[in-house]
Amino acid sequence: MKKIVLFFSLVFLSANEREIPIENFYKTELKIKGRSFTLWLALNPKQQREGLSSLDINQVTKDKGMLFIYPFNEIQTFWMKETLINLDIAFIDEEGIISDIYKMKNSSMKCFSSTKPIRYVLELREGVFQELNLTVGERIDFPLIIKEFS
Repeated sequence: MKKIVLFFSLVFLSANEREIPIENFYKTELKIKGRSFTLWLALNPKQQREGLSSLDINQVTKDKGMLFIYPFNEIQTFWMKETLINLDIAFIDEEGIISDIYKMKNSSMKCFSSTKPIRYVLELREGVFQELNLTVGERIDFPLIIKEFS
């Protein structure tokens, strides 16, 4: 019995551990409609694969999120495997125009894709886009630091 409990404990712990600690991601500030957000930047495929997975509601507060920056425009697809919190996601083109917004439920295997090639993906806590009244077609003005990573 002890072996079974130990096995399940190890499986559970390894599924929730991050390969890349969130502290190792670059961070920047972004203002959207006058509200400030601290964003972790997912700049490479490893970081982009990990995203906000395994972070809890205390780590991803309503003023924090993640910005995925891709080297060129392409269709992007996201899911919520191993993500513990509900998120809003915006697919954004190289001009900063939002092409798609979705609500994503934690741990869902449902895939969400951009409807056109995009350069950025913004994830914030569920409900934040609605609080900001952020809609498809609006522009996000990225600071120069973000554009330099592109």
